[in-house]
Amino acid sequence: MGGFELRYSQDWKFFDRGKEKSWVVSFMSPAVRERDVFLAAKVLICSNPIEDPFPKGECQERDSDLSEMYKDKVRNKGVRSIGRLNIERRETEDKYGDNVFYYAHFSSHGRRYFVRGDFPRSFGLDGYVSVFDEMLASIRTFTSTPVKIFKDARYSFSLTYPDSWKQCSPPGNREGADDEEELLRLVPFSQSCFGPNAITISRSVKLSGKRLTGLQLQEMLTRMGLTPIESSLSGNMRAQGERTEAQLVRESYVFINLLSTRDLLRMSEKYEMTQKVVREEGREIPLTLNDTHPH
Repeated sequence: MGGFELRYSQDWKFFDRGKEKSWVVSFMSPAVRERDVFLAAKVLICSNPIEDPFPKGECQERDSDLSEMYKDKVRNKGVRSIGRLNIERRETEDKYGDNVFYYAHFSSHGRRYFVRGDFPRSFGLDGYVSVFDEMLASIRTFTSTPVKIFKDARYSFSLTYPDSWKQCSPPGNREGADDEEELLRLVPFSQSCFGPNAITISRSVKLSGKRLTGLQLQEMLTRMGLTPIESSLSGNMRAQGERTEAQLVRESYVFINLLSTRDLLRMSEKYEMTQKVVREEGREIPLTLNDTHPH
């Protein structure tokens, strides 16, 4: 079971209407009164397991059931990176210009999220639109899934992985073993050790001990046909790249024992594109790599 957290203004009201696996929380601005009707700006957050679609109703875009002719006018749309989240964000307004709507979609830790902001222009309630992005920027998702810890005393590093994954014994001598020494192989618990989804960590025998720069390592990944991506790993991470075909393939290089032996680890990730939950879990595992060598 996981969850999320965010920051919101103390003068906004909070409502929680979620049930079991489906979460629905909403926030309402200070209300104003128009005749016998109270108006307020609202922000709604819905979350379901990734395999469960949202029910029709409030957990969808306002015009989702309308034909193209009657849909709201799109003012802005794009993708934003906030922390480790890639968030699809869209702004619209109704055809009369009376209301502004903000939407965001993203997934994390095996769950899908939908965020909706409704801002009437009456009484200047659209002045609260900045609150939507402030809430979005403060969202942090987390998981409380039980984890296991792998420690390698020989090369002084550790990492954690969920108990829905399992550790496989490193293979014996094979072609190319003089260049790389496989230290760890992790796969989802439901598949074999040599199935299509796997994370492997190997020590590069050939490159360890050398004073390579991040640029040199990144060039190596480019020659392997990988597109450079911004490093999301901390510590002594040096290079990272990926490609997407039938599988998502990601390669990373990281130094450990930097001040002594300068061991270079190569982390390889392979995921089937259809396995969303596996990809979500797997991408978090390399982030836990920790150099345990005393400096």
